[in-house]
Amino acid sequence: MDFIIDLKKDYSPYFRAFIKAQGLKDGDECKGYEYINWIAGKNEEFRKSIGLDEYTPYTKEQKKMFLKFINGI
Repeated sequence: MDFIIDLKKDYSPYFRAFIKAQGLKDGDECKGYEYINWIAGKNEEFRKSIGLDEYTPYTKEQKKMFLKFINGI
């Protein structure tokens, strides 16, 4: 599935982080699998960095930390 970026849309904060990380602008195209691969990789990287296995759900605080992580904050 192709997406055409429209920065006026109300995207999830995770997809917005992807747009920012990839340097996408209005009218740019991306594939759905590109986002899925990116967010899955970031999830794996973050979990390793905090010592969390792949099956344990994030706490509310870890969700906030993950959003900061993918936004480069």
